[in-house]
Amino acid sequence: MLIWILADNNAVKYSAFKTLLGRFSKEYPDMDISFEIKSKKTLWKNFFKFLRDPEKNSMADIVEIPQEWTAVFSKLGMFLELESISDEIKDSDYPSFLRNSMKAEDSSRLFSAPFYGEIRSLHYRPDMIKAAKIKSNMEMLGWDEFISVCDSVSADNRRKNFFPLDNFNTSGADAADILPCVLNRGGEGYFSSDFGSCEIMKDEVAEGIEDYMSLFVRKYLPVFQENFYEAAFIESKLSAMAFSWRKPLKAGRNEMTVVPFPNLRRKNNPARYYGFAVTCACKETGEASVFLKWVLNFENSSFFKKRLGVFEAKEKDLKKQLEKEQKIYGDLFASAVCPPNFSVYPSFEIIFSSAISDICLEILRGDYSKENLFRRLALIKGEADYLLSVY
Repeated sequence: MLIWILADNNAVKYSAFKTLLGRFSKEYPDMDISFEIKSKKTLWKNFFKFLRDPEKNSMADIVEIPQEWTAVFSKLGMFLELESISDEIKDSDYPSFLRNSMKAEDSSRLFSAPFYGEIRSLHYRPDMIKAAKIKSNMEMLGWDEFISVCDSVSADNRRKNFFPLDNFNTSGADAADILPCVLNRGGEGYFSSDFGSCEIMKDEVAEGIEDYMSLFVRKYLPVFQENFYEAAFIESKLSAMAFSWRKPLKAGRNEMTVVPFPNLRRKNNPARYYGFAVTCACKETGEASVFLKWVLNFENSSFFKKRLGVFEAKEKDLKKQLEKEQKIYGDLFASAVCPPNFSVYPSFEIIFSSAISDICLEILRGDYSKENLFRRLALIKGEADYLLSVY
């Protein structure tokens, strides 16, 4: 049985998953199981290649996916319904904010099982904030106050290559990274509540996107960062803060402190989850059932999530985990919201991320302008609305 897992900036994921499969194989020595690593871009392309010509293109038995991919690929027949695989996977075992991501669009049928999650927050080094004589309450920062904090930290650190914020995303930014700024402005997301139209050109959405891009323009956030987990800029005091999706890294002997993403007017806190789906290429569905039952058990896989610095998926396991974490995580998950799981959204994310990468290049060249940003957003809206009409 072959499993494809998603590539990760943190190489710890691969050794941890190898260990996980090793433990599984000890319990089920008769099952031949292996894994390969795929980037999101490669995985997306491989799905469509297989759907076009399954005879010439190979496919894994089980795949790790962003949960918001469930609707589109179940609609295309890529995934098997989980009820036909196992009767032990129930959406009622998961938090309410996560249940819809397991299903086909406008259906109660389950096609994916969440495995681990992340939630957006701000991490900072208390020693560097104190050294910059910042008096603001870091837990209660509005956006303008946060910009002032970045100013103060920059003024206190004149070292070459210093940025107030480290960048978790080596590609600049994507739709999920920017979403908190959209919510800060009062937007509900990138689409209308009924998913009938793309709202990226609404004032609160476009201005929220511009807020985040301004961090690059002001040189508070590096555009294309070296690997967050390998460069160790925070540890070497080349950054004082970071927007992160995972639990904080240690900065030398200093523990990073976690606070909400700036601006307390926001009602929700963006989270994102990754899970497993069984593909239509799977011939040994009995083996797939055994693996899913085993890997979704807290006792078997909690070590993997701990090493990766991510969060549990099942409600009872997440509750148990949050009791041991910094209190702020309980507050964040109490208002967590995941990317919407409908057919057009994954394509929108790809289009949006590509446009943001181009804008980041404009920033590096000194060609950036708010007008150019809004023109690109108008093009994204046109493409997204076209896809909505097709689907």
